[in-house]
Amino acid sequence: DGTKIVLMETASRRILKSHDLEQEKVVFWKCISQETLALVTESSVYHWGITDDSAANRQFKRHESLFGCKIVNYEVENGYAVLIGECEEVALLSPFCLFRDFSSKMSTPTDGEAACFANFKMIENREPSTLFLSSKKNDQGGKLFVFEVGLVPIGNTPFSKSSIDVPFERSFDDDYPIFLQ
Repeated sequence: DGTKIVLMETASRRILKSHDLEQEKVVFWKCISQETLALVTESSVYHWGITDDSAANRQFKRHESLFGCKIVNYEVENGYAVLIGECEEVALLSPFCLFRDFSSKMSTPTDGEAACFANFKMIENREPSTLFLSSKKNDQGGKLFVFEVGLVPIGNTPFSKSSIDVPFERSFDDDYPIFLQ
């Protein structure tokens, strides 16, 4: 029924560990590191360590703007996350992102179709910056938005928030970006 998750060694078919989310059905899952699976249910996002005996740990509740949406991606980087869903509005798919700051425990809905994080070191800086990138298609083409998240490392020059026009083929008017890397 989608509420019990089982980690199995495929060669021997031996169950390594399992976890029951009780009444919550998993609608999306993804490996977010060598040791952790992200499990997204209709109401929450969990992280589940696969190398120990721990249970799945709820990270945050899904924002109401993503209720009923099909989850298509989840990214995590340096204390931040973005959950991306496709929501049906008047027979059209409308992509939507939810940006999460784990330290402040704040979730912010953003209008976007694809998003990711990047660690970027500007030449004059000693430490890399954590950047959040998101894309949005519009009638004129599209935009890529880039801004720094979190505290600027001591001695670093802050990354300037920027947006870049992105051309889209007119023959693909119904398409939109689904992935950034």
